[in-house]
Amino acid sequence: MTPNDFYQSKCQEGIILEDPQQLQALKYFQSIYHHLIKEQKQRLGLFSRFRKIKLIKGLYLWGGVGVGKTFLMDCFFQTLPFKQKMRIHFHEFMQRIHHDLTNLQGEKDPLDKLAKELAEQTLVL
Repeated sequence: MTPNDFYQSKCQEGIILEDPQQLQALKYFQSIYHHLIKEQKQRLGLFSRFRKIKLIKGLYLWGGVGVGKTFLMDCFFQTLPFKQKMRIHFHEFMQRIHHDLTNLQGEKDPLDKLAKELAEQTLVL
């Protein structure tokens, strides 16, 4: 199931009303979703050790309260077919990074170390 499929199912169930602005944003989510799926398959492929990892460009949503940003993120996140994903609010994420950097104080390149650990655990943040 893709983010668009998830969204349409919720429309058909009567949970939400289809919204033109949400559908426009959903196109970007759909594109990112397909790029991530393709990249994940290539990373698991036989020759994955010999190819450079392709980074997939993300998406930043902004808008007023109640326009559906959180719901669209739900559509995207719920449909990603792999477990190495993390959904966290920006402020909570920054608090976590700050806490971890405090614990690594005095080590060489602590931010690089944190980024590497996060990248090993998470395909999508």
